[in-house]
Amino acid sequence: MANFLHFGAMLSLFAHIIFDISWVTWIGVFSVVGLIICLKPKNAENETARKIVLLLLVVVVFNIIRVPTHPRAFQDYISSKEQYQCIQYFERVKMTSNTTSEYLLETKVEVLPVEGYSYDTYFLFAKGFIKLAGEDEIKGLNIGGYWIEY
Repeated sequence: MANFLHFGAMLSLFAHIIFDISWVTWIGVFSVVGLIICLKPKNAENETARKIVLLLLVVVVFNIIRVPTHPRAFQDYISSKEQYQCIQYFERVKMTSNTTSEYLLETKVEVLPVEGYSYDTYFLFAKGFIKLAGEDEIKGLNIGGYWIEY
């Protein structure tokens, strides 16, 4: 069983590094967690504490691997929301829809130039910021591959 778990962990790590497939890191995490759970104790005194420390270490390493290092990840996050689309690096499209008094759907499309943009990657997280023309600001924080808008 340990050989299959080792194989799964290594294969998923190489697939993530070479092909940049983000979901295969979950296979690696589950394989490593399985390996930690299946460890044979050398001494029974500190085995539970040792496994907890190893599991926390796996979670931290997994978090570090999943933090995006390229600014395109923040632009993809913005595009995944319904209101903004990132067409170019220097401009965004804002789409707003409303219903008229005759119950007709109107969609207004505005092209907004980008006035300020920053993307910073840190060890355990990444921060993105876009200032659009007008008063629109978008700030995002990525922790472990998941974006949080603040």
